[in-house]
Amino acid sequence: MDQGATGVAVQMTVLRGENLRGNKNQHFLSFVRAVFNGVVLGDSQKLHLPVDESVNYNFTCSFECSEVAHTLDDLAHKPVILTLIEVFPKEEKQKEEKTSVLGQAVVDLLPLLHGQCSFSSIVVLHPTHGSPYETVSQDKGIKPTLEVTVSTAEPLLSDTQLSESNLLTVTVETAYSVPEVWNAAAGPQHSYVATLQVPLTSQKKEQLLLFSNGILKMGGEKEPVHRAKKWPLGSFLAPDAQFIPGISIVDEPVNLDHNDLNSFEDVVFRAEAECYRKRVSWDTERRCFIDAGGVTCLSNRIVECRLWPVEVMRCTQFGSCKAGGGKVGKEKPQLEDEIQISFHGVAYVDFAPLLYPGVRHIRGVYRIHPFSESDLLMKEGNVNRAGGEAWIKLVERGRVGERGDERGLAAERGRGVNGRTGRYPWLGLVLREDRKAEISGNIQS
Repeated sequence: MDQGATGVAVQMTVLRGENLRGNKNQHFLSFVRAVFNGVVLGDSQKLHLPVDESVNYNFTCSFECSEVAHTLDDLAHKPVILTLIEVFPKEEKQKEEKTSVLGQAVVDLLPLLHGQCSFSSIVVLHPTHGSPYETVSQDKGIKPTLEVTVSTAEPLLSDTQLSESNLLTVTVETAYSVPEVWNAAAGPQHSYVATLQVPLTSQKKEQLLLFSNGILKMGGEKEPVHRAKKWPLGSFLAPDAQFIPGISIVDEPVNLDHNDLNSFEDVVFRAEAECYRKRVSWDTERRCFIDAGGVTCLSNRIVECRLWPVEVMRCTQFGSCKAGGGKVGKEKPQLEDEIQISFHGVAYVDFAPLLYPGVRHIRGVYRIHPFSESDLLMKEGNVNRAGGEAWIKLVERGRVGERGDERGLAAERGRGVNGRTGRYPWLGLVLREDRKAEISGNIQS
């Protein structure tokens, strides 16, 4: 897709479904809805389906990939979401048909950014809460599926663009040894957010990478290996649809050359914290498409400043959340609450190894320090703007405050492990340059 081009149409066809069933375990009326980047691409025709038999939808929809809407970066980190919806017969005096979401499937468009013009996939329909698929999948191991094809009339990237561009993958895993004062008890709601800014092009401002779905866990056992990575989106109607198909977190050794905590005491404490202490888990992957200009900009930025800030925040929400209408596809929470950042930390990750020839992978442990504007400016010379301020601008609320409350971090830092080392949290972080290099690591507070 040439710079300045009007765009290329991306066409997707839902060919058929297998092992589909409705709420009453009998013939049912249903349709498939396709959504990409928050836009409804279309609905299939409503079909009467037999239970557990195949059905041909032959439903085609499309969108235009351009520099304005549905960009290459959107394709990199956003899937097409397919929702199977059951339609119930109208009752007397009923104005609208009642519907029920049975399941959701996701279609990863990444092959289009690897130069392919077409691909086919069989995607699993993940059940929503209360869906009949929950019990069927557990009892018989039978999973409902949709067969889809995706195609473009021409490659989205020419051979030159493919060789000069890059796909940077950022995965935020788990923050260990977070302050003990954090808890999930009743009271104000909390959000756990990590942010990082990366240049995607030479012409636009840096892209804020936002990881906002952190989950506080009490500890007691190690995080399992080979756990699935999540899409960097909001909540799905089907919980299991949030996982990227075929992508999981693996257990990799930490390179001591990129490790803030490599003393014997640190290693002992990390082993203890990974089993028994509180942690916040994201396990979320954000893929970024970086064009040729962005690749040059990224390299120049690393030369100017090798330490890049990754911010970690605990945001407290006061008030209640009012949900919008209950119609399928029209859920829009209306948040009118006050948001305060009750914890603000920052880890400085050394990006310089990305410039080394042949480097494919970096994994390290990075401490999270209390956020300080002066420290940030001193380390990066104002080359990188902090993500916390940019994130606040994204929150559409009346008031957003920052208390600067670092009591939990300060208290944990003051108490040593057997009197020898501070209890600093750290965060698992993975960056990967698909065309050339990969970075992965842990942020340590």
